[in-house]
Amino acid sequence: MTQNGRILVVCAILGATGLAGWLHDQKPAEEQEQTPAAAAISYVDILDNPEFEQRMLAAVMQQDTQAISALQDKALEIARAAGLDQTQIDLLSGEQGREFMQFRARRQHFLAAFEERYYNLQDLGSLAEQFPEAADLIARAEQLIEQRDNDIRHIAETLAQGEPIQPYLEQARSQWLARANEQQPQG
Repeated sequence: MTQNGRILVVCAILGATGLAGWLHDQKPAEEQEQTPAAAAISYVDILDNPEFEQRMLAAVMQQDTQAISALQDKALEIARAAGLDQTQIDLLSGEQGREFMQFRARRQHFLAAFEERYYNLQDLGSLAEQFPEAADLIARAEQLIEQRDNDIRHIAETLAQGEPIQPYLEQARSQWLARANEQQPQG
């Protein structure tokens, strides 16, 4: 493998690994910590169910209050059937529970929109204004975009071999995208 190839692989791995790790870590701390003595499932397992997430996201995006309420009722039904303790049931109940579920859906929407912009080589644009629920994620998202852009610039510098990098930026973007797509988890 050439030196350029090795550099591309390292840059792509660092970028894709950083993004994947960051996206995984974006769950609130209380959702990540589970004790072995806990029930077989928790409220987090209910809310993290892919079908529930998709339906809640669709309901929030469509501002469908009936669908949001129906999903909340279903989550509470599952929580009670699973024997969750009252504290966890309370987290899902009432207006506060409904707001919490909508908050999670809007953050999920931000993460999906950010990932799309990241892999389309775009900046954050107006995402910060569109998703105030993700304010704590914006700085890290900006860092990831800056790192991606630095990686692309570094690839262009390597390709240019001392010449001006401008003519090599498009090729560098293409190589970065190819490596990033190879590293992206298939889902």
